Amino acid sequence: MNTNIPNRDHPRLADVLSLLWGKMAPYRAAYLLALLLGLIQTAIVLYFPILNERYFNFLESESYADIRALIIGSSIVIFVLVGLQLLGEYLKFDAMGKLQRDFSLELADETQRLPFEKSLNEHSADLSQKITHDTRKTAQILFQIIDVMGNEIIMFLAATALILWHEWKVAVVILFVVPLIVLGTQALNKRLKQIGVEVADQEAKFRMIQQDVLQGMETVRSFNAGRWMRDRIFEERKKLNRLYIRKMFWEQAVLFVSSSMILLVTWGSVLAVARLAIIGEVQAGTALAFSILIWRISEPLIYLTQLWGGVQEQLGSAKRVYSVLLERKEPAAGAEPVANLQMACGLSFRHAAFAYPGKAIFTNLNLNVAPGAFMALVGLSGTGKSTIAKVASGLLFTGQGEIVVNGLSAAKDPERFRRSVMYVSQTPYFFTGTISSNLTLNRSFSEKELASAVKAAQADEMIRELPDGYETMISEKGNSLSAGQKQRLAIARALLQERPVYIFDEATSALDVRMEWKVIQSIKEWTRNKGRSLIVISHRLDVVHDADSICVIEKDKIVSLGTHAELMSNNPMYKELFGISADGVRCSNE
Repeated sequence: MNTNIPNRDHPRLADVLSLLWGKMAPYRAAYLLALLLGLIQTAIVLYFPILNERYFNFLESESYADIRALIIGSSIVIFVLVGLQLLGEYLKFDAMGKLQRDFSLELADETQRLPFEKSLNEHSADLSQKITHDTRKTAQILFQIIDVMGNEIIMFLAATALILWHEWKVAVVILFVVPLIVLGTQALNKRLKQIGVEVADQEAKFRMIQQDVLQGMETVRSFNAGRWMRDRIFEERKKLNRLYIRKMFWEQAVLFVSSSMILLVTWGSVLAVARLAIIGEVQAGTALAFSILIWRISEPLIYLTQLWGGVQEQLGSAKRVYSVLLERKEPAAGAEPVANLQMACGLSFRHAAFAYPGKAIFTNLNLNVAPGAFMALVGLSGTGKSTIAKVASGLLFTGQGEIVVNGLSAAKDPERFRRSVMYVSQTPYFFTGTISSNLTLNRSFSEKELASAVKAAQADEMIRELPDGYETMISEKGNSLSAGQKQRLAIARALLQERPVYIFDEATSALDVRMEWKVIQSIKEWTRNKGRSLIVISHRLDVVHDADSICVIEKDKIVSLGTHAELMSNNPMYKELFGISADGVRCSNE
């Protein structure tokens, strides 16, 4: 959990501002200078009523020389001020852009460190929405409060001070009425905050369905489910449109209530000063300046109510960001290599237990894989083999006990632990890019290392047959490759990493029997020559029958552990499974 933020499901505005201001630290000096330069715009706006007052007063007294000097001097001053204001705008948006970039990257890192089982229960589109859209809207709160609303408040206070100087009686009435108007809109703003949460959640849900359609196109077309998916998209979009309409209604309600009352006060003030001008108690220029200044009070107030409503909506996005920040995380680790990493080391389960919600997978599991040994995990589907493999590779964590490799505990230091274990799943993921970039994952390998791993995975000939060899482009998720091609490339990618322990979880299931046997034998030879430990899960027992030890799993526990010969003589279930596997091989050969 991020300990730098309060543990609240609904973050307060002060919480969000404190968080963002802390993240602005590297760019704070430039941002503060930008804010200071941003006050120039307020100064220019407030200077015009003073300029008009002096101009009309000089005109009334026929002081034409003063008028010329006033125009020339003011033009030079405004030209310089506008240049400084543009510099401030550049510094401000540069700092805000960097804040949004850093905030998005930090949330992406936080998301990657979510517990694996938590990540499996989250939709990728929802997480993507939080990383991109919600962080941007949350970061904008700082800009809205400090810069935009801050400038408007300064404009209001400065204009009020000038009005007090011109006609204090009218100004006192305004200052008494305005706070009542602001307080009166708070109930409406609370409603906007709740709608902001609902809109953010529904936008994410709509995006999830869109992504499901694109990624599940094969299933949608195979099952003729296009109309069903279209109806789902229509219904979710309809819900989103309703929320947009509700949001617009409450925004307009806030604007109508606040602006109507403020405009009434403004017009009343203007009429009062106009009467003073008519009866000769104030000069014409002063009356004009007062009229402009009163609008410099009303406009910021109207704008502030709009901005405040927007901030309430943005707090809805902040709530979604906080849901990630407050979630329990794996500890972060640096990129430095594990100290004293031994390439010939074993893996041990020590009184380990693991359970999914409402279902125990294994309890008090003790299992040792010796350095350089080849162990097979076999059993019927659903007995927990893949779960054991994921726990052994540091993707899932035990509820009690521990998993140790290279002297590292998976629970205490998962990132470093995973640098000692390589897990390869049945359905490997590939990134959009070349085969070469997917094999190396931006790390440097010699041609000899690359060729050795590719050959061990029986993928060298396959790559040579592709149009551009190693530079052949792979589409999203590797969809341009067959399942067998992806599995062999995934195995080559794993062997390149030089880990002490390798776990292959049905990693050759898409290959035909002959190719699977060749790949397993090649992997076994590669790991033995390098002294690496090897764990293989397979339903084809004939390809793993020569393992040093075979672990038979039944009903979420280990029921037998031994060699092929030992299990054939004393474990009926293994004997039956091996017979079924052998029959399957014969059928395939025929």
